[in-house]
Amino acid sequence: MNNCYKAKKYLIYKKKYKELLRKLKQLENLNKELMEKIEDSKNIQEQLKHMVHHDALTGVYNRSYLDNIEFKEKLRKAKSLGIIFCDIDLLKLINDTFGHLTGDNLILLTSQVLKKSIRDKDIVVRMGGDEFVIIMFDINEEEIKEMCDFILIKIEECSVENNNLPIFISLGFSHGEGKDFCIEEILRKADDNMYKFKLSKRKTVKKKIAENIINYFKIYEGELYEHGMRVARYALKLGELFGFSRSAIERLNIACIYHDIGKINFNNNLCKGRDHSEVGFRIAKISDVLNFCAEWILQHHENWDGSGCPLNLEGDNIILEAQIIGISDYYDRMRNFNGLNEIDALNALRLQADIKFSKELVSSFTEIFETDE
Repeated sequence: MNNCYKAKKYLIYKKKYKELLRKLKQLENLNKELMEKIEDSKNIQEQLKHMVHHDALTGVYNRSYLDNIEFKEKLRKAKSLGIIFCDIDLLKLINDTFGHLTGDNLILLTSQVLKKSIRDKDIVVRMGGDEFVIIMFDINEEEIKEMCDFILIKIEECSVENNNLPIFISLGFSHGEGKDFCIEEILRKADDNMYKFKLSKRKTVKKKIAENIINYFKIYEGELYEHGMRVARYALKLGELFGFSRSAIERLNIACIYHDIGKINFNNNLCKGRDHSEVGFRIAKISDVLNFCAEWILQHHENWDGSGCPLNLEGDNIILEAQIIGISDYYDRMRNFNGLNEIDALNALRLQADIKFSKELVSSFTEIFETDE
């Protein structure tokens, strides 16, 4: 009887012990989960803390860091301060032409060059958009000049590697020393000096960027370039019919070849971007080669009845050269993009008389094909 009682008691204790072990395991698991959540919370806090004072695209400090206690302490201890103001030239044009991804890539490449160019104790701050500031502690004016020269060399090297679209930047610097230097005043002077530098080379930068866009168009936008060549063939026949001079014919030829240069932003998707005439206009305006035909490019999708874009011009308010490019462009699209034969394409063109094009222009255009026959 006594043995039976002991056996039962043993089984009860064993069961309780197992239950205790099970609960202990649950507690261990709960504790592990809690520790993981605490660690995750710490990581999130660190990430949020990093995000507050760092630029999301480039990883460098953002403007808010200049109000941070850590930065102000560095500033208080510094015996002298140097600031380089850096601005990426014509970034808006790059964004409008190639898209914001290309613009972001230029911003990222620039930040990488700046980070690699500074000393360990210096910092790079993205002030916003296309502007960066390099803040250098305990430095003299000669060392700042050397750093500016070094940055320009490295940017040029980066541009060679990124030859489809080189990077151009403007720099300006200022320096202060002693206990009473004012960072706001140094920043303002550096910004003013950068702006003067930018103005001194603005025309040259525009010319170089335009040259690269034109070269990119010829090399990488083959379908559009060939389309432009075909448009030129039709347009030149109209120009001869209208008695254009040799120089006027040559200008019309160039305008036709590059009339769709604004579509460089849309990766050959010809259905996208009704604003490509405006983009082309902006490119042409900064190009020595295309400046003369900027308005023609802008207006080549205007319609005779005023239903076109982007200006909703009508009738004779549309420049004649733009009308010639427009009708030649329309015919080539009917032939080579819509797959119509010559007769059907000309019939489609006749249906646009007094809508897209004047009756007289449609009649003259069909005449050049009858003359060829």
